[in-house]
Amino acid sequence: SDFFQPLDSNEIPRAWFAQPDGPICPIFLDRFLSASLDRKEELRIGFRECCKLHGLRERTVLEVAGTILTAQLAWKHGLATNTAGGTHHASPDTGAGYTILNDLAVTANFLLKPELNNHTILGVKTVLVIDCDVHQGDGTAKFVNMIECNKNDVDSYDDGAVEDEQRQSFVTLSIHCESNYPSYKAHSTYDVGLPDKTGDD
Repeated sequence: SDFFQPLDSNEIPRAWFAQPDGPICPIFLDRFLSASLDRKEELRIGFRECCKLHGLRERTVLEVAGTILTAQLAWKHGLATNTAGGTHHASPDTGAGYTILNDLAVTANFLLKPELNNHTILGVKTVLVIDCDVHQGDGTAKFVNMIECNKNDVDSYDDGAVEDEQRQSFVTLSIHCESNYPSYKAHSTYDVGLPDKTGDD
């Protein structure tokens, strides 16, 4: 039957998420999945002690897998949507703003690497994320601007300039309120910071 079957979080490949194949720092991923984040990290994420709950950890993994499934369906049928996605404050090595694992970056990486998608999606050279939210998509921007000087060092990420080749493969456009969260903005490929009380016109 072609009827959709629910995802099982235990069957989702780790390679989709963690470096070197995925975009997320493996140390952070393991600490989150083992409920080992410290209180400072939990406060930064916003879920506090709930970060240790199995249900939240399972939901977070399924949320990202749901966006990957959505991308696969869009590739096949032309259009698909995931109402649970958009975890745009999560960066390679930490969560923030009630987002823990960045589904947009993980999915973009999945689309760009045929070895991750079992060669079912071929020919994708550029993924564009258009982020329209009152808050800047700062976490997603940090994946674009990640400088891979040492993949095993969780402090090796920087949101400075990157080479053109990286920008061409993963492009982010963030349209947000300039004065709103986060206070310190990251550098998307393109940022449009709007003033307070901007209307539809």
